[in-house]
Amino acid sequence: MSVTKPVVKKALSTDMLPGGLSDRQRFLSFAELFEHFSNTGELDPAEDVPFRAAMNSITIGTTLLGRCDGTFRTVRRGKRLIQMTNDDRYCLARHTGAHAAQLVHRGREFTMRPGSLVLLKLDEPFHSADGTNTKKFTNVHLPVAALRGSVRGIDDLVGRELAPGGALSLAMDYSDLLLQHPGAVDEAGFVRGGALLDGAKKQRLREISQRLSILGPTFMNNVNKSAEQFELLVTDEAELSGLPETAREGAKFAAQEKGKQGWLFTLDFPSYGPFMQYADNRSLRERMWRAFGSRAWGDAFDNNDVVIEI
Repeated sequence: MSVTKPVVKKALSTDMLPGGLSDRQRFLSFAELFEHFSNTGELDPAEDVPFRAAMNSITIGTTLLGRCDGTFRTVRRGKRLIQMTNDDRYCLARHTGAHAAQLVHRGREFTMRPGSLVLLKLDEPFHSADGTNTKKFTNVHLPVAALRGSVRGIDDLVGRELAPGGALSLAMDYSDLLLQHPGAVDEAGFVRGGALLDGAKKQRLREISQRLSILGPTFMNNVNKSAEQFELLVTDEAELSGLPETAREGAKFAAQEKGKQGWLFTLDFPSYGPFMQYADNRSLRERMWRAFGSRAWGDAFDNNDVVIEI
């Protein structure tokens, strides 16, 4: 029998607070409501502007989509929340503010540029600030098993700015679309669940769903195996111009593991992402980009037939 996941929509705004409150009282009242609205993080209010905040979220099963816009100095998640919520999901976040933000996670501090993505783990602390009095971000909470099963090397991506493109960017873009048009969630859920179909068509939907449960993993398996066939070995250090030291060290270690001299880059995100983001060599970036875009196409792991059937 087809099962439609429950959908829960929430909205919270300072416009919902009663009038006549001081700015401090407005924040304290909002903070109390926010604790029931979301258990993701804690907010510190900006001190030089009136307190304002607006949030909305959509929960579909164990996946949560959320947006936040307000006058905060910092957004953080500490040990208290981690212990209280016992939440081990991934948090994919997009910085939608106008200024670069400093983020600390897994003992690393790095800069998130406007529009960039980061992957966090909700069972580990994080802290974000950009020195301004407003914060805007979109986030998606994703179950561990689902993400590990669909994105190779996912744990290596935690706690760093992500390169554009790929499955995580698509997931965030889709989430943004649903948050902007929340009515589409209900419509998609009912139609996907077969609520408008008769008995014979519901049976056909179940057959299609079962077939898709095979084709989906087959598609991803072909992509992963095809990606494993590609390697970019750089032997001239001058061609690594622009790459941070951590990316160079990782590539050096990858080459040594295969008994090769130089720096070895692959299509796995921990290797591909920094290369595409920082490498100055345009021709090598193009080579990596073309290889990434042609995974499971025209090779031994070609996905054309799988895509046609899907």
